[in-house]
Amino acid sequence: MKKHRVFIAINLPAGIKKRLFEFSEKHSDLPVRWIAEDNLHITLLFVGYATDEETVKICQIVKNAVSKHSPFEINLTKIDYDSERKSPRMIWAFGEENQRFAGLENGIKNALAENGIGFDDRYRDSLIHITLGRIIQSEWRGLPSKPEISEKIDLKFEAESVEVMESRISRKGPEYVILESAKLK
Repeated sequence: MKKHRVFIAINLPAGIKKRLFEFSEKHSDLPVRWIAEDNLHITLLFVGYATDEETVKICQIVKNAVSKHSPFEINLTKIDYDSERKSPRMIWAFGEENQRFAGLENGIKNALAENGIGFDDRYRDSLIHITLGRIIQSEWRGLPSKPEISEKIDLKFEAESVEVMESRISRKGPEYVILESAKLK
């Protein structure tokens, strides 16, 4: 039986994706696996592997949960490493704290939990962030010093929908496919 690698996300408008992807082009010399422009998104929740039947159920639950929330603005404010660790793992675009985002995220989590759908919640804290690239650790350790990449940005957009997505792995890298798009009302 085929399993789908499912996550729930807010996709970005094309113009925002383009502006964020320009950062990776500017820093293409770093030992980083940059995320393809089309794949940039904000993850709300990683569900994990699900059967066809479970995936249909997840789509229905998310659509219902999202319908209880209205569109809201997201403001991306900086690009930096994912942490202050000596050896960071990723480069992220960070968004301002947003109570409506947190409410949406919690609403989806609660709806899934109430319907017996498990998910990976270990690293979630309602922090708006977009993974721009994953650092290649073996090459990173060989750098004489950590490059300065911190950059202030001011990118705003309206979150109007939430997508249930599948991550399909291919030789070209991951491909993200929308399984269900749920409009914020």
